[in-house]
Amino acid sequence: VNQSCMIFLSLDEHYNLLAAQHTLFGVSSILNLISLICLIKETPPQQAKIRNYLLMTQIMVIVNGVYMDLLFEPMPLFPAIAGICMGILCRLGLPPHTVLGGLIITYIWLAASIFFCCYFRHQTLMPEESR
Repeated sequence: VNQSCMIFLSLDEHYNLLAAQHTLFGVSSILNLISLICLIKETPPQQAKIRNYLLMTQIMVIVNGVYMDLLFEPMPLFPAIAGICMGILCRLGLPPHTVLGGLIITYIWLAASIFFCCYFRHQTLMPEESR
């Protein structure tokens, strides 16, 4: 194996990576909260039907963020194509494949909510008074 392509992260670098991940989670949580408030309070009346689909999508984005950044919290292991679970669920003793399965399910739910939003928008006809 060529030693020049080997990358190893020290324990301090792992903790720095976790701190960066938590910082990104904090920023994204604030932005998700702002967008959720805007969806609830600032949606025009003519967009009331699609608002429910957008709310479902926004809630799934929040669920994915919480699951990925708090409950699962993956840590890559370089140079191996692998990682370890450092989140709450793994510390509680759940097997990693179960935690990963939950992550896949949340991504499927997010994809389904995006699909339903696009499908509803595609099937909606513009009313006569909007012209």
